[in-house]
Amino acid sequence: MSFGTQISVVSGDSVLKQGRITVIKGPSVGSSFTLDSIYTAIVGRMSKRCDLVITSGQVSKIHCAIKYSDRYHRFIVTDCSANGTFVNGKRLPKNIGVLMESGTVLMLANSENQIELI
Repeated sequence: MSFGTQISVVSGDSVLKQGRITVIKGPSVGSSFTLDSIYTAIVGRMSKRCDLVITSGQVSKIHCAIKYSDRYHRFIVTDCSANGTFVNGKRLPKNIGVLMESGTVLMLANSENQIELI
C-alpha cells in the first residue's frame, strides 16, 4: 500500500492520478475506496447508493460526496448531511465543495466516525 498525496497508475499511454478515502475509526473501520478524477464517491449509510458505507446511526443515508481533483492534487468534499461533516472541530458548509489536502481526517456527525483522505 502506498501513502502520499497521490497514487499514479499507468493505463496505456496515460497516467491516472488517484486518491483514496479510508475509514480509520467507527463501525466500518478498514473500509476504503479509491478515487480517480472522473468519479465522485458518495459516503453514507445507504448501501444501495453509497460507494463507502458507514454503518452508524449518526451518519446520514447520504452523508457527503468526495471527489479527487488531479488538477489541484486535492480532494473536494461536499457535506450533504443532517449531522455535519467536520474537520478540526469545524463544520463544513452544507452543499458547498471544499478543497482538502491529503492527510485530512473528516469526522462524520461525531468523532466516533472518521475517514482519512489519502
